[in-house]
Amino acid sequence: NQGGNQSHWIRVRLKSPPPNTHGVGAIVRLKVTADSPTQRRDLLTSGGYMGHPPLEAHFGLGKHALIYELTVTWYPSGQTSKLQDVEANQILTIDAPK
Repeated sequence: NQGGNQSHWIRVRLKSPPPNTHGVGAIVRLKVTADSPTQRRDLLTSGGYMGHPPLEAHFGLGKHALIYELTVTWYPSGQTSKLQDVEANQILTIDAPK
């Protein structure tokens, strides 16, 4: 692979108080533009036999280097955290609202 990957991405990690320190059950949504479809990832601890998905949300963003809007709906409170104009190509940690 000579050309490398020119696509953008973001990984979202959640931090919340004990006992759910990784935000399991939260829903992470993002839109790369105001009128683009919403991408969604649910943070779950199960994903198949003898394994589980990582406790973070990974999104492929294609050619978009900036995220228009990123929203976290926290479990079980239902509170939301909303960020706008988030730069791509990073591991972003978001703390639960107090």
